[in-house]
Amino acid sequence: MNYFLIFFLVINIFNISNCNNLIVNKSSNEKLINRCSYYGVYIDDYHANSLNIGDDKKKVIEKIGSPILISPFDENIWIYLYYKITFFGNIKIIKKIKLIFFNDVLVKIYIKDDKK
Repeated sequence: MNYFLIFFLVINIFNISNCNNLIVNKSSNEKLINRCSYYGVYIDDYHANSLNIGDDKKKVIEKIGSPILISPFDENIWIYLYYKITFFGNIKIIKKIKLIFFNDVLVKIYIKDDKK
């Protein structure tokens, strides 16, 4: 089975966040360290809202780039993810865009945005 798909299914099940900044004191110089690593494709609201029903796949790629995941079961389902992994290994999806095509034409747009 596709381990990449399993990884992202697990991310959706365990949608946990523990991302704070850590202050490290080194010889009286305080340093601010972000304890998170960010991954995926970041698509701002302007570009996400530029998608229109009826756009073809080429137009979508021009607007927001290539998807991070194309469903192995249906090549007409494209997924864009932007997520963070905390210092302790917790994974939190920040933004998920799911696009569904029919005959290479965009027919559905799902956007889940959690800016916490």
